[in-house]
Amino acid sequence: MKKEQAYKPVLMWEMLNTTREEDGLLNSKYIAERAKVPGGWLVISQFNIGGAHGLVFLPDPNHAWDGGSLQ
Repeated sequence: MKKEQAYKPVLMWEMLNTTREEDGLLNSKYIAERAKVPGGWLVISQFNIGGAHGLVFLPDPNHAWDGGSLQ
């Protein structure tokens, strides 16, 4: 029988504000979240409908990215 660990790390996701200039192919909202990890961010994105999604590591050692895109 496995021993339970007293401490289990938790990955905390933060919802990012998103917008699109056009509705695009699926006419769907896009959802994006980020999690602060050592050396940067994990960013996951997906359409509000359907199964298309992606996960990337964004290097940012000082965690300076505010979650927005450049204008």
